[in-house]
Amino acid sequence: FPPVASSATIAVSSIVFSWSANGNPPSTAYVGWISSDNVTFNETGRAAGTSVAISALLSNTTYYFRAQAVNNGNVATDLAVFAPAATLAAPPASAQPTAVTTGSVTANWLANGNGPGTLFEARISTDNFASLDASSPTLNTFVDFRGLLAGTTYFFQVRALGRNGDVTAFTALPLTMTLPDQAAGATGFAGAAQSEGSVLWSWMDNANNETG
Repeated sequence: FPPVASSATIAVSSIVFSWSANGNPPSTAYVGWISSDNVTFNETGRAAGTSVAISALLSNTTYYFRAQAVNNGNVATDLAVFAPAATLAAPPASAQPTAVTTGSVTANWLANGNGPGTLFEARISTDNFASLDASSPTLNTFVDFRGLLAGTTYFFQVRALGRNGDVTAFTALPLTMTLPDQAAGATGFAGAAQSEGSVLWSWMDNANNETG
């Protein structure tokens, strides 16, 4: 008899699909099939029991699963179709900022195993999130924050929003100082992040009237 779909236990990168035997003897083997697009299905192998654990899946991705019983003659039953199940979202991974100017910073992060279409929320603050300056939802792994103050240190954080309504913890991104307004006679300002808490500034001093 075809098995009866029962449940799906989800984690960040794995799902356990369970079914009932529907009157089949304990010696019955079952074959599972899984897909991320509900079109192309890959066999998960034969299971001797009434569940199968599938690992190494993309995080925050919807999967489609089917199972069927196979008798001793290798004759398979009709498929039991499970409800779609999505893995949990994984916290994004930190990356260095880019395109630092006097009034803008591009905050970057890594998807960290989250599948295509994952929604991220990036935030920016000048006081380590005692207050919030701006928040930006995006399907990208970067946000270009503009309209910032020159010569000001900004804090950044990002989280992933899961398909099951789950929300990851915030990942802290490297704090970054916008470029200062250029002093008279100075050219070629450039900033390079050295670590999570430091920026190395360089410039060419063309002035010849310093007194100190």
